[in-house]
Amino acid sequence: MSKLLKILIIIFISSLINAEDQTLTKTDKTNLTGSRALEKSLIFPGLGQLHEKKNLKGVIFITSELIAITGAILNNRQGNINYNKYRSSLTESNALFFREETERFDRSRNLFIAAGIGVWIINMLDIYILKKKMEKKSIEVSLKKGINNEIFFTLNYSF
Repeated sequence: MSKLLKILIIIFISSLINAEDQTLTKTDKTNLTGSRALEKSLIFPGLGQLHEKKNLKGVIFITSELIAITGAILNNRQGNINYNKYRSSLTESNALFFREETERFDRSRNLFIAAGIGVWIINMLDIYILKKKMEKKSIEVSLKKGINNEIFFTLNYSF
């Protein structure tokens, strides 16, 4: 458990380090910010939201993923303990009880794994939608003169 925690901390710290100091245009900065947020969300759910200053969403995704990971690890550990007790059982009733407990913890572990995958998918959809909302939308306004000296006002909006 402590090894996993150390790895997650290293990933988290390394993802926050910004090593680029290049001069970029406003469009480049917008695209780069969006791709960095997406990359951070790929590393761990919620990091992209924190990068985009959506702190509440980021904390919710991080907490949810940590709960899912912790639940999977704890249920796996309990399942292994019960499996070892099942294998060393001397009576049939004890073997049956510990086998059922092993299966119960295995099902619970699998649910936590599925929840973690679900959090990751929802996180990726959220950061993708957030990125799309932040992209510039193009508005073009123009006045045109027609054939019979009519004036046309046109408004083009792209999204």
